[in-house]
Parts: sequence; structure tokens; C-alpha cells
Amino acid sequence: MQLLQHSVTLTERFDRARVSALNRAAAVMQNHFGVISLSMQSRVSQGLRVTSVRRLYPSAQAPLIAVVGSDGSGKSTVSSVLLDWLGEQYLTEYCHLGKKTGHWGRAIARLPLMGKRLDRKIVKTTHSARAQGRVGPLSAVVVFALSMRRVLKFRRMLRVRRTGAIIVTDRYPQVAVPGPMDGPGLFLSPRDSLVARVLGRLEHRLYAWMASHPPDLVIRLNIDLQTAIDRKPDHRASSLERKVADVPRLKFVGSRVIDLDGTQPLESVIRTAKAAVADLMPSSTALSC
Repeated sequence: MQLLQHSVTLTERFDRARVSALNRAAAVMQNHFGVISLSMQSRVSQGLRVTSVRRLYPSAQAPLIAVVGSDGSGKSTVSSVLLDWLGEQYLTEYCHLGKKTGHWGRAIARLPLMGKRLDRKIVKTTHSARAQGRVGPLSAVVVFALSMRRVLKFRRMLRVRRTGAIIVTDRYPQVAVPGPMDGPGLFLSPRDSLVARVLGRLEHRLYAWMASHPPDLVIRLNIDLQTAIDRKPDHRASSLERKVADVPRLKFVGSRVIDLDGTQPLESVIRTAKAAVADLMPSSTALSC
């Protein structure tokens, strides 16, 4: 990674403190998220105009924009387009706040010989535990560890935001709907093991803390089950069905939420999303949609 040097000349004439802040943000992104966006790496190193949002919001944090929806709704595409679009003018960074457990399950299913059988066994065990309303100690520890991984990513995201970078996230933690749509994984059932109940209470407190940092804007992409299946044929239909049903129920207290139909042409979805993001920016700045 090539960090900024104090000798770099920017069109906005960043002073030494601002360049130092950009260096710290770049280091955080490289070390913890593995990526540095166009705005932080290419544009600044080329001396192109990139505005730290602290110049526009001296007494407030940079905008935080979350893109949420079920698998196949277009989250990654929309967030990627917004990232590059905002990065043309502002210091903008991306963060994926999901646990990515689905990727692990599909990777297991692709293993030779035993992969599909092992995947079916894991699914059967999970469904059985839910049906019985009881989570054992080992399962609780695994679920809690995955949630802690999300908490660490969330803390790092907040650190980057404090440098003055606009944040675009794929997914966002919430407490209204427990389960796979970025809610707590432990359901606090009285039939759970003691370990599960203790970890469940701690997990809910952590999710409540994350939810206390609401995004400025939530772009919620809604699609029907058949569209999700068509776009994600390698995903389990039962998992997609639950996620599609959960998305409209998600609540983000303190956030502006816009609902978009993810089955509409991508150009239309992106145009509406850009217009909503543009409303967040000061009237003195111009963003071409």
C-alpha cells in the first residue's frame, strides 16, 4: 500500500493534519478491510480533487449510507456504484458489515465427495435446533463469535468515519428482526442452555449498541422470492424465502429509509439511490446523478 506523503499536493490544499488523517484512514482500510477505494488510493495519489467531508460538516460526522436487502437484491452492485460515484468528489469508503456465513456454507457444499452431504447435515441440525427452541453451548459460542466478528468490523468502520470519510456499507446490523438479516443470532429462548442465554443477552446488548449508531440513509432493496432464486441459484430457497420476507420488517430508528424495487431496471434503481444520497450533501455542492 502506498500511503499519502505530506509532500503530496492536492487541489483542495489539505494541510498537514488532513493529510495525516487520510494516511490513518488508508492504513485502517488496508489493514482491516483489505481494500482502499478509488477516492483514497488513485485519486488522491494523482492529485485529483477529493474533499474531506469535515470541510463541509465541521461539527458533524460524515454521512453514513447503508444498502440493505436480501441476497440477489443488488446490494453489492448498488453500493459499488455509489462508492465510485461519491469517490469522484469526496473521500468515500466501503464496508461490508455482513457475517458472510452463507459463503462458508456454499464453500462446504462444493467440497468433493462429502461436501453436499455435510452441508445437508449442518442444515438439518440447524433446523432441528430451531424447531426444538433450544441452542446448545457449542452452537451458542459459534454464533456469538460470528457476531463479535461483525462488532469488530463495525468499530473499525466508525474509526474510518471519524477521519472524515463518507461510508457506504453493504448490510447494516439491526435489532428489530433477529436472524439472518443482520440481526442477533441468539433468540434468548428459556429452553436454551445457560451458556446460550448468557451469550444471547450480551449479543443483544452489542447489537443494540451498533443500532445506536443509525445510518443517515438506508437504501432498502426489495425483491420477490422468484427473482432472488433466479439471481442466486446456488443459494438455498428456504434461506432466500426467509430473507425476502424479513427485509420489509427491518427497522432503523433515526434513519431516513427509502424503499426501492430491486426488480426494476438497474439504471432506474441507481438513479433513485443517487438522488437520495445527493439530498444528504450540502446545497453548496453539486453531485451529478
